[in-house]
Amino acid sequence: MVIDLKAAPVPQDIDTQRGFYINEFIEDAREPVLIIGGPNRFDALICYYQSIKKYSFTQGDLNWEWGYKTKDISNIYKTAFCFDVIEHLFNPGMFLDELKKPITPDADIYITFPYRHNVKYWSNTHFQEYDRDRFKTLIEMCGYKIVKEQHVILHRPWQFYLGFRPLMRLLFNKYHYNLYLLRLK
Repeated sequence: MVIDLKAAPVPQDIDTQRGFYINEFIEDAREPVLIIGGPNRFDALICYYQSIKKYSFTQGDLNWEWGYKTKDISNIYKTAFCFDVIEHLFNPGMFLDELKKPITPDADIYITFPYRHNVKYWSNTHFQEYDRDRFKTLIEMCGYKIVKEQHVILHRPWQFYLGFRPLMRLLFNKYHYNLYLLRLK
């Protein structure tokens, strides 16, 4: 049975909500697709709902030198998915520069990442936390342009917010999520 995500209500758990919003955000994923990072359930679902058959994953350390499943490639991928990766990198500028090698000049690059308002809520696994202005500056400096952007707030089920501290999280630490479509300048 295939679920029509456009007609489905927004799901309750945060990971499923992210998948829902990303699927809605992606317009036309042209094949072949380069998926940044290793295979996971989330990318598989997006490929399924977007009817993507030809895709490859990156391999290696994304901070330094990373490879592709097919060696000696250049400018063959028409779409790149970079879901929740860029905030984990030590040097996102080097990563974005390296990303120019395997994609075509008119490729669509979909980047997503969480957004935190307050420094005290930053995660210790995130080396970079972006607000909109810092991310736009990074993109401009690396030779990309923003074609489309969307900012959503993800919510947990209402039962999660029972009690004083969870209620404070609801009021002051909403989970903002950013979705961007980029292209080379």
